[in-house]
Amino acid sequence: MAVSVASKTAVKKVKSASVSYHIMFWLALALIAALLSRTNQSFMIDFGLELVVISFYALIVYFNYFYLFPIM
Repeated sequence: MAVSVASKTAVKKVKSASVSYHIMFWLALALIAALLSRTNQSFMIDFGLELVVISFYALIVYFNYFYLFPIM
């Protein structure tokens, strides 16, 4: 199965992106999820819980990403 040059280029761009962009994305996702949650708890508790959930999502995403595209 051949991998196109465009997909190899896209993978290299993501791998070379600054870590701060990735951190900002996951924090923004946790913030949005905390704002949309419908619990009776304070915002900080909701945000903390969402950080835990989103960190597991990030762990799964990056594990799959580096497992599926190991050396490109």
